[in-house]
Amino acid sequence: MRNVAFYRLAALAFVAMALAAVSASSATAKICPQFIAKYCVYNKSHLIFTAFTNPCFASERGWTVIYMGGCKFGKA
Repeated sequence: MRNVAFYRLAALAFVAMALAAVSASSATAKICPQFIAKYCVYNKSHLIFTAFTNPCFASERGWTVIYMGGCKFGKA
């Protein structure tokens, strides 16, 4: 009888650890779309430029997206 309770407790602990691992990995997983387009971005050196990227790839490179489309300088 004690063995049954022990195995139930062990199984419950295993399930709890598995669920915690799955929820932790899904929290860090990020879906990154594979299409790219022109974005106006700036980097850590505050250089503003047009790049063919997407917001996910830009953040991986340390860039910040300003807006979609090429950068427009001068005439408004």
